[in-house]
Amino acid sequence: MKRFIAIYGGTELSKNESAFIQDLSYVLLKNTDFVLVTGGFQSSAELPEDSVSTDHSVWMAARKIIAENKNFQLEERLETWLPDPNLDRKEEGIKRFSNGRVKELTGKSAQARRFILVRDVDALITIKGKKHTTMVLDFAFATNKPIFPLPFAGGDSLNYWNDDNTAQIKKWFEIDDAFIKKLKTITLDDLPTAEKDRLITEIIDAIHKGIQRRCLILMAYDPAPDQFYHELVKPVVEEMGYTAIRIDREANEGNILKVYGDRLQDSDIILVDITEANPNVMYELGMAHAQNFRTILFSRKKLDEISRLQIPFYLSMDSIENSDADTEEGRAYLRERIKVHLAKKRGKNDHL
Repeated sequence: MKRFIAIYGGTELSKNESAFIQDLSYVLLKNTDFVLVTGGFQSSAELPEDSVSTDHSVWMAARKIIAENKNFQLEERLETWLPDPNLDRKEEGIKRFSNGRVKELTGKSAQARRFILVRDVDALITIKGKKHTTMVLDFAFATNKPIFPLPFAGGDSLNYWNDDNTAQIKKWFEIDDAFIKKLKTITLDDLPTAEKDRLITEIIDAIHKGIQRRCLILMAYDPAPDQFYHELVKPVVEEMGYTAIRIDREANEGNILKVYGDRLQDSDIILVDITEANPNVMYELGMAHAQNFRTILFSRKKLDEISRLQIPFYLSMDSIENSDADTEEGRAYLRERIKVHLAKKRGKNDHL
């Protein structure tokens, strides 16, 4: 399952900073586990002509791979997410490139594009930056999205390593104080190639550990299930190290069937509330079963012999966690059973 990594940061990287991002991106692009996401920032009328942005450094890495391998599937490895051209900070004279798979966010400003990027990728790596990078890091931190600021180039990415943030970053990526000290004290200007390669390997290993698993939650969009989602399901999912995904939050962004198909492919596990046997939920569950995704079925009502007869035939042989969610005992039972299932090995091939 591919993971989307945004590399975000400064628009005025030094030669060595740009070279490091190129080398890091080169390795990430060659790794079929990852898709890199950039904002396509090429240049600005307010910056010196020889300025090199983080986005452009990523593109130069991709261009190097293309030169080495004409069969490299660029659109499968690199995506460029662009704001609506009519809302893109025209006063700054910004120019953007459109390479790889291009995702133009119609009706979205550059600011909104940043928030969507944070929401939809699996992790972020930042370097340098000022103002906008802090904004991106703050939004990611607030939504529990793993962030890996590279501190050795200074700027926002260094400033974000304060005491409170450091503790969470260590937890996400399972890194220790010695590695953090190394990140803060290295100097790219005199870093030997072997040490640089080792550092890149260590960063990518940490990214692998920090990428969050995604739990797609299928529920009717009504007050009772919505309250149950906010009070029990979402907290349990996040406690178990997953990001909770509900497609109703994105229904206004395009064709709902395509949105669901994309989220289904991105998810590690599917949690399904079949209480009302809602037709939309049943349709979505059918798509998940057809593609052999792991699903966890639950009902907020206790199932007796009569109510079991009302369950759709194709689900009658599945295990369904059920209890009366109107009681504290019932809620506690469902909470623990969902936790048990989420703790199991993630992936496909397991209908529960």
